[in-house]
Amino acid sequence: MRSRRAVGRAPLAALAVALAGCGPGPSFVTDHGVQVYLETQDPAALDRSQAQRMEDYLLEGVVRLGYGKDESLRCLSQAEVRFLDSTFTCWDGQRSCAGEQWDEVLLVAKEQCPFASAYVHELAHWLQQCVHGDYDPDHQETALWAWVNSCPLRCEE
Repeated sequence: MRSRRAVGRAPLAALAVALAGCGPGPSFVTDHGVQVYLETQDPAALDRSQAQRMEDYLLEGVVRLGYGKDESLRCLSQAEVRFLDSTFTCWDGQRSCAGEQWDEVLLVAKEQCPFASAYVHELAHWLQQCVHGDYDPDHQETALWAWVNSCPLRCEE
């Protein structure tokens, strides 16, 4: 299913899809099957354990909210996260973004602490699109966004 979000963003979307099939495989794959590509100069920017903990938190929330666990796991296994060195120009060319979702391909900028990145946020958009057919660009599913925004995971100081 093509996301309405991709309309008008053909150049970046085409690049993301083209990159998805090129080069070496993922840096790691989580237990849920999310393929993570570390496209950063800092190999410690995100590790498998951190990604797994964020996915576990999100999965707990969506199941509590009535998303089917099997369907959510199926969708997670289709996701591909491109973890980037820094923010990037958004699809509209007007702003700087820390994350974007292009169907199952997610672009996420690294942060000082991976738990502060857009990893959970963009995965939530993907699950909304994959499970319900709507990626919720205006964050109308308030219970989900409250869960995402209250993620208790923190880096040690």
